[in-house]
Amino acid sequence: NDDIELGPKFVRLSFHDCVGGCDGCVEVHEEENFGLELPMDVLEDVVEDFARNGISRADIWALAAMTACQKAQPNNNDAIRFPMIHFGRRDCGSNPKDGPSRDIPDMNTGTRELFTFFEDEFGFDIEETVAIMGAHTLGRLATENSGVDGPSGWLLNP
Repeated sequence: NDDIELGPKFVRLSFHDCVGGCDGCVEVHEEENFGLELPMDVLEDVVEDFARNGISRADIWALAAMTACQKAQPNNNDAIRFPMIHFGRRDCGSNPKDGPSRDIPDMNTGTRELFTFFEDEFGFDIEETVAIMGAHTLGRLATENSGVDGPSGWLLNP
């Protein structure tokens, strides 16, 4: 569907997959992962096509996110390239929508806790954390994407 902006959804999917290790699995029933089934479903045919060549679901999700980041930039000399330099991520052995529970910051996480999370999880400094938080500008706050209803906050049953 041309009306659906998938780029931000691919970036979000890849991030949620890579907290705790990029393994091509996300627990879609966790509140923080609401809305991730759509990008997972959209990429499934690609995953199946490339699995024959030994490319993992986790690699496809990472490549989709990097491509989305690159496409979101203006086409000029200031654009940052996101080359796919690492292949070989291993998929979890379970259903990709029934992945492990992962501790992901939610909308109520404070600044210090956020900096601590990214330092502990990824080794990011403050500047790198601020940069990755900027990825939120790619998408739009919408209930169907995240379960968050704008200023009303979390819905009880998204």
